Amino acid sequence: MKTLMIPALAALTLPLFAGPAAIRVDVDATKQLIPIKKTAGEGKLSKGHWLPAEKQNCYLYLSKPVTDEWSDFIFTVVPEKSGDIRLNIGGEWSKEPGDREFVLIDDVTVNGEPVANGSFEENDGKKAKNWYFSGKSVTLSDDAKTGKASVKVNHDNRACLTLKAEAGKNYEIKISAKKAEK
Repeated sequence: MKTLMIPALAALTLPLFAGPAAIRVDVDATKQLIPIKKTAGEGKLSKGHWLPAEKQNCYLYLSKPVTDEWSDFIFTVVPEKSGDIRLNIGGEWSKEPGDREFVLIDDVTVNGEPVANGSFEENDGKKAKNWYFSGKSVTLSDDAKTGKASVKVNHDNRACLTLKAEAGKNYEIKISAKKAEK
């Protein structure tokens, strides 16, 4: 009897280890080979370890767990050269696609200033002006921190924005995020 109970109890605890929903921001400067560094802020930092060696310092991704309440994810990056840096905002990766949780994002700012349509208010009901959505399941939501719109993203469905960056300048990125309802 004990032998049967141990696997049953272990199976019951698996959902406890699934991990919380998290926002993930990929900072990608690989197109122009611009090395970037995180100099301040929150979140777990990783490099693009799957990329060729010459591109790994040009690609960072940062993640932070989110809850059912809006919270801010703030971090600072510095490019070594001037050029384009792309922000790909989504959720954390998981081996099983069904476990790649959705998060809501709103109020995106850089150095304290809203990015173009960073609150997603300018939209046609499906897409937000000035943003590129990768994946098929990026959707607008009326569950917003401010205003009337936010964007629902996950690892495979991201909201993307390109920044024109100057060498050596600090770029403080702030994104409000929360776990999306299923």
